Amino acid sequence: MLGELDEIRKRCEELRPGCTEGPWNSIELVVRMPENTEVILTAAQPLDPDGPVADRLRAVGFDIPQP
Repeated sequence: MLGELDEIRKRCEELRPGCTEGPWNSIELVVRMPENTEVILTAAQPLDPDGPVADRLRAVGFDIPQP
């Protein structure tokens, strides 16, 4: 999904300019439909096994393999 967000944004903006916002740090994309319904697409961020997020996950019991 992560690799698809840019293309989804591009196509949505071609059809209805201004209908998207994001992505943010969480890698989300919000698309507003003509009837004002919002569709939120979210993609997982890559996890650096040596980074602080991996350290926090390990601290609460998640098994994050080391490279």
